[in-house]
Amino acid sequence: MIAYDTIGVTYTATRQPDPRVGALIAAALGDARSVINVGAGAGSYEPPQTVLAVEPSPVMISQRPAGAAAAVQARAEALPVAAAAADAAMALLTVHHWADLAAGIAELRRVARRRIVIFSWDQRVTREFWLVREYLPEAAAFDDARTPAVERLADLLGGARIEPVLIPMTAATGSASRTGGGPGPTWIRWCARACRSWRSRATRPWRRDCGGSRRTWRPARGTTATVTC
Repeated sequence: MIAYDTIGVTYTATRQPDPRVGALIAAALGDARSVINVGAGAGSYEPPQTVLAVEPSPVMISQRPAGAAAAVQARAEALPVAAAAADAAMALLTVHHWADLAAGIAELRRVARRRIVIFSWDQRVTREFWLVREYLPEAAAFDDARTPAVERLADLLGGARIEPVLIPMTAATGSASRTGGGPGPTWIRWCARACRSWRSRATRPWRRDCGGSRRTWRPARGTTATVTC
């Protein structure tokens, strides 16, 4: 079963793109005039020059906005397009879901004529977030097993430029990095509905204990926030 057929039902309500992050992705794509979006989801950060979106989950495809690029239900490991089909291929927050990372990267290299853009995270950094370190070590362990190191991605690409993307605390995105400023109602809705790490079996005891209760969080930086989970 495809994970986001279940947890992606409210994706567009809980995971919003942030224009500052979008600008960095656009800059990375450069002057590419045609883009294939692999693991496209509901179309977050999808540039106007996208010619095809590839996504395995019909639930996610159904949430794509009107006027978005055509989408095909398929997996990264077997892209249904010809070689050198577009100037660029991009894969945003998706490689950790792929069953065969090497095969997926090989497909990106096959279909992109000029450029590949991958947006992922460094699990070594994520493990140091106060929320993960102090409250959700189970989620970190879950991601340890599925998140490829950025150096591994660069190696599979045959060399790459690695650029850090700083997520502002005011970012609209529902990515894990957004929690650095402390949880709030928006974050609680996101973690409960649309993130695979927080919906994994490893975090079920935490979600059960937190359900419907008030919880006091004490980030390492010394502030305290009480929220309703």
